[in-house]
Order: sequence, then structure tokens, then C-alpha cells
Amino acid sequence: MQIRFGMGLARRIQRQLLGASTDDFSGDKARTYELVRTRHPNWDAEQAVYETLVSGFADRSVVLDVPFGSGRFADVYNRKHMSVIGIDSSPDMLAEAVRLRVEATREFDLRVGDARRLPVDDASVDVVVCCRFLAGIVSFGDARKVLAEFRRVTRSAAIIDLAIRNADLPSLRYPPRRRAPMNEKLDRTQLDRLLAEAGFGIESIHPTFAKPDGMRVAAVCVPLSR
Repeated sequence: MQIRFGMGLARRIQRQLLGASTDDFSGDKARTYELVRTRHPNWDAEQAVYETLVSGFADRSVVLDVPFGSGRFADVYNRKHMSVIGIDSSPDMLAEAVRLRVEATREFDLRVGDARRLPVDDASVDVVVCCRFLAGIVSFGDARKVLAEFRRVTRSAAIIDLAIRNADLPSLRYPPRRRAPMNEKLDRTQLDRLLAEAGFGIESIHPTFAKPDGMRVAAVCVPLSR
């Protein structure tokens, strides 16, 4: 396992990437990340969906997990003998992943990096895995940049956390405010448009948990022909 980071750069990336978000996954927030979240049933439901989807990819695939967070999917990656690159803007979260899963992450390539400018070569991974990030943490403007980066680096697919607005609610303007998180602001048609702008199409959608105005989902996205 290797962890690559420069602390000053990492802190600047976090501040820039989180933008309007109040989430700062460092210090105590990193150390208690799983302790707090695993108490909620949404965690287990989400975990089951992502593990099932990852298991559907070929053994020994190259996977990019961003943000890597606490390394919650390490076990399924290892069961599939995958080569793993884990990127996170928080060095503290990467350190927590190693603390919680020192053996499981031993062969992983863990890097501090910016999801808007991934330190990964073009078409160098088989699948991107992104959980608890695009829907509710980063701004819409940054989500667009991140999706374009996912399209650049993946050869075949991406599993991406998204939120779909309830069909019985009125549609909101598209695009939403650039500096605000998407949350449940986009309906299915608008999500398709967002992904198409980045060069993706949705192959399948898998609900993870409900929110007041919509549903959080894991979407299996595939590159569109250029």
C-alpha cells in the first residue's frame, strides 16, 4: 500500500472542493466517520447495493474509488481481486481507512487528490466507484467537472451516487445554482441531460435510500459513443 499526499495541498483541495458545503472530513470527523454513520440503517442498505454492483464486474478489474473515505468497499474489492486506486481530498480519511482496514488496504494505491482533476491517466480504469459525494456534498458546478473526469478515466463504467427528484413534485430549473449541491433538485430527465453532457448514459438505477424530496440511487453509467 502507498499513500501519496502533501498536507498543504490536501487542505487547499478540501477547502476548494467542498465550496459551499459545511462538511470537512478531517480530525474528529474523519475518526468518527463510520462510527456515526453505521448506526443508521441507510448505511447497510447502501452498502448492500454497492457491493452487489461491484461484484458484477470482472475479477481483477482496475477500480478507482473516489472519494475513498474510510475504505468501506475494501472487502468486496479484495474478494474480486481488483487493483484499487483510492483517491480522497482528506489525508485524515485515508489514514482512517488504513487504521480501520490495515490488511484489506495493504495492496491499494491511496492518494490525496482533487476529484475535479484526477491524478489518473485517460482510460486507465475499468470502473469508477463514487458513493456519498456528488448528490449531496459538492456543488453542481463541481459535480459537472467530476463527472467529466470520471468519463475521461474510465474504460467501461462508473457506479455513481445520484439523487432523483420525486416524480410528483414540480420540476425545478436546469441547471440549478452552480454553487449549491444538487441534492434532490434534478428529475430523471434532467439527470440524463447532466450525464450526457459529461459523456455518460445510465445503464441501470438502483435505489439506496429515500429522502423527503426524492431517492438516493446508485447509477451504473456507461460511456456514450463519441
